[in-house]
Amino acid sequence: MRVLPLVRLAVGTLIAAFASPGICVEPATAGVLSVAQARRGLALYGEKCAMCHGATLQGRDAPALAGRAFAQKFGSADRLHDYLSRSMPPFAPGRLEQQHYLDITAYILSVNGARTGDHELGRNDLASIDLGSLLPVEPDAENKNADIASQDDTAVPQAFTWGSELPLHHSVHDKAAVEAAKVTIAIPDRIDSAAGHAVVHPDRHYEPVSDAMLLDPPPGEWLMSRGTLSVYGYSPLAQIDRNNVADLELAWAWPMAEGGQQQTAPLVHDGIMFIATTDDVVQALDAASGDLIWEFRPALAELPPSWGYQRYQARRQKGSIALYQDKLVLATADARLVVLDALSGRVVRETRVLDHTRGYVYTVGPLVVNGKILSGVGGCSISSTAGGCYIMAHDFESGRELWRFNIIDDPQNPEQQRSWGGVPAANRWGGTAWATGSYDPRTNTTFWGTGQPGPYPELLRGSGKGSLLYTNSTLALDADTGKRRWHYQHLPRDNWDMDSPFERMPIDATVDGKPRRLLVTAAGKNGIVFALDRDTGAFVWSRETIFQNVVTGIDAKGRVKTNEGLIATALGEEKFVCPSLWGGKSWQAAAYSPLTGTLYVPVAQSCNTLTPVRAEFTAGNVVGSVTAGPRVLPPGITEAGVIDAIDVATGERNWRHSQ
Repeated sequence: MRVLPLVRLAVGTLIAAFASPGICVEPATAGVLSVAQARRGLALYGEKCAMCHGATLQGRDAPALAGRAFAQKFGSADRLHDYLSRSMPPFAPGRLEQQHYLDITAYILSVNGARTGDHELGRNDLASIDLGSLLPVEPDAENKNADIASQDDTAVPQAFTWGSELPLHHSVHDKAAVEAAKVTIAIPDRIDSAAGHAVVHPDRHYEPVSDAMLLDPPPGEWLMSRGTLSVYGYSPLAQIDRNNVADLELAWAWPMAEGGQQQTAPLVHDGIMFIATTDDVVQALDAASGDLIWEFRPALAELPPSWGYQRYQARRQKGSIALYQDKLVLATADARLVVLDALSGRVVRETRVLDHTRGYVYTVGPLVVNGKILSGVGGCSISSTAGGCYIMAHDFESGRELWRFNIIDDPQNPEQQRSWGGVPAANRWGGTAWATGSYDPRTNTTFWGTGQPGPYPELLRGSGKGSLLYTNSTLALDADTGKRRWHYQHLPRDNWDMDSPFERMPIDATVDGKPRRLLVTAAGKNGIVFALDRDTGAFVWSRETIFQNVVTGIDAKGRVKTNEGLIATALGEEKFVCPSLWGGKSWQAAAYSPLTGTLYVPVAQSCNTLTPVRAEFTAGNVVGSVTAGPRVLPPGITEAGVIDAIDVATGERNWRHSQ
């Protein structure tokens, strides 16, 4: 399938047009909206739309909203407005005010050539506005002969351009900003008005969360995002079962009214439920009644539309909190670790971990182990984070950095340096540990998975046939020092954005009649589950869960063979890749039951075309540089969703459900 080139329309051109209407392209329809309305729409677009469609409307994670392909897709302004008001924004479809949808429509029309005047665009004006008539009479030469009708609007460009700067968020040294990050109390027993915080239930029992509790949580507690340091996602509670689950009734409901994508895991301790929601907001609820105890709402500066990746991370929530002692640890979208008092929500301290103005973020929460906060930092695919992607440890009491492990560049590691084929650190990206790790107390080892290299195509990164350590790997690190004990690479020489950062589960099992200390890795994006010896990293078994064509074989020693036939050797060379860029496995977590000895893996079947394109990696760009075609089912497969149940001792499938 051929992906159409995009018409280049800049926001700056629109702003200039507001100042000097005479420089606008002469449209077929004049005066359909006002300058003030277009400006309102510009502000709303930046807040609600640019994170997916790009600051210049040229598409990024979603199709372009400018140009001839866009105009032919929707035809009239009425159809465009109808689609926006029913389906957008994706995290809260139809939730904006109707005037806001009109203003956003007006802004999109103005970028596509609609002339401004004194008239405010109204609902009754939309049907008469033909989008194609707004564009210049002569089509862009690149689009003149395009077969637009054959273009699926789910084909989205992945050669990203996201702008050049982030605003400074409040640092740990900014006392005024910290003071501004107040908590709001819904049902306090009394208010300390001088401090601006509430003292909530001062006599309420709250047992400090100890290291022993984290290693073996009480059955009714959920102290971290996956329940335990072994990240099983398993609860030993047995009161609710298949015989009575249909009898459950609603006890209370708490509206997640922040917008954004809610992917959070509530934590529960001593009758309090802690929720981390979008924009780094944390709320504490009475688990019995659903009443709000406290709320922490950080005073973060608004992120500009051009830095869509950071805005996107702030507008979604991924289980970014952990409990320890009488505190709560929050990993923020601007790369800070914030420690709150668990009973009041007061800020105890905060640590600036890395420079968020370069693009660093937190995408998941930390582990707390023996007084250390262990975390993987995200944002390593942003151009300005080249050469550094880290797993880190900080002292819980002081916030002081204890160690950091650089996933993609250790000058003292010759094996790693050779694996990048001579690519200097300044041109290395990726390897992000963007899912929470796990911990084995017997050996004091923490296990982390890592993501893809960047750029995705090797013809752009210049790495040759190098394996690119330690991308798409499992890393076993000494929790006290950060020293690498072993590694296993699940997909060397990745050319397709097939991250492998997900759950690493320490599991004891009997394999071939002998006890084995396994580390079972949930499937990466390519859908392959691995079992390794967790003391040595030796390969034990692997199991495919979906149709994939990026790996052609795994030998008895665990050496993975990538499909060289899917590696593009020239720009514009299209490859049909399974799974798609979005992956067979992603945020949907796997789980393990010690009762059944079974790993449960949710995955999805999909394929798409990937085509390498040239892109300038200026500040703020994501270093990807492929164009992705629409997601389709693999050949011969009719059901997209899968749950695979795998025996961890053998790697054999116990059962499988597809729909």
